[in-house]
Amino acid sequence: MTSTIEQESTTDSSIPIRNIWLLIAYASEFLQLFGENSIGVEDNPDQLPDLIAEILCFQVEKRIGRNMSHGLERHTSILGRVRGKILLLDTIGRGLLERGRIRCQFDRLTIDTRRYQFILASLAGVAKIVDRPDLASHCLFLSRLLERNGVSRFMFSKPPAGIFNFGRHDIQDKPMVMAAKLAHDLLIPNEIGTLARFISTDKNQHYLRKLFEKGIAGFYNVLLSSRGWVVEAGKGLDWSITRRTNGIDAILPSMRSDIYMTHRPSGKRIIIDTKFNSLLTKGWYRDMTLRNSYIYQIYTYLRSQENLSDAGSMSSLGILLHPAIGENYLESVTIQSHEIRFATVDLSTNARAMRQQLLTIIGLNE
Repeated sequence: MTSTIEQESTTDSSIPIRNIWLLIAYASEFLQLFGENSIGVEDNPDQLPDLIAEILCFQVEKRIGRNMSHGLERHTSILGRVRGKILLLDTIGRGLLERGRIRCQFDRLTIDTRRYQFILASLAGVAKIVDRPDLASHCLFLSRLLERNGVSRFMFSKPPAGIFNFGRHDIQDKPMVMAAKLAHDLLIPNEIGTLARFISTDKNQHYLRKLFEKGIAGFYNVLLSSRGWVVEAGKGLDWSITRRTNGIDAILPSMRSDIYMTHRPSGKRIIIDTKFNSLLTKGWYRDMTLRNSYIYQIYTYLRSQENLSDAGSMSSLGILLHPAIGENYLESVTIQSHEIRFATVDLSTNARAMRQQLLTIIGLNE
């Protein structure tokens, strides 16, 4: 969280928290909707929580200054008249009819929705990790203001279902909700027990594996969509089947690539498989070797998508991409017209260097 982080060295199994935040930002819907220039993530990733907190505060203030969007909340109450649905069993069981009362269930308009509860929680949470005391105070002030307006305080381990569904009446909430989601995601590394400045790869393998995959896909989507590239994360790949038996569909494994990229103007194809482990492993007859199962996997992805009527599919590029600490590999081999690259991205370096590495790996420049 401090500017001295770049002068401090990491251990072999630790990644600077600023680079975790960078991956979180690229994986976020906010950056993919509004672009990297909306927050300048690479200019100073150490200050990313402050940048997101400022955007969140601005959006919350803008919504409070106008009419906040309302939602319907299911409510039950004992009334003297019918409203909504009568809860007959409760009404009879409590003897309410004898007193001229009935128990009803109905929907009512309120701002105490899961969406605003999540925004309140994000404001309170991001206030704990920003550097600027005045910004932390402002986040807490806005969270208390929402509370005074009737929004309840809850803790969320993940965003509640439905808060990202927008209609005509609440579409103006979208920038605020996306900023709140990104602010909430920045808190996750601290919630899973990491140090303030570094995150251990040994203790957080599952979390980092998914984040690495989503962050890399988001990076290429944000940077390359304006250059004619279509980036698809988790795209299912079809087998080139010419004949099948009746029961094969029930037992044939499916294929799913981590990142599938298509350059529309040229038809160029890139399939990237991310692996959250070391690029090299100890071999039977040599000290270090590539993992053969990964090579078989990417080779299958490339060859199974070949189609003589689609020139781009006959020479697709395959990439096995691994994270590294203080290492940088980029080797390649061409097998049956398909180039396969074996690459690493150094997660211990600075944001600009990571950006250039990821572009170089796919053969592009700024």
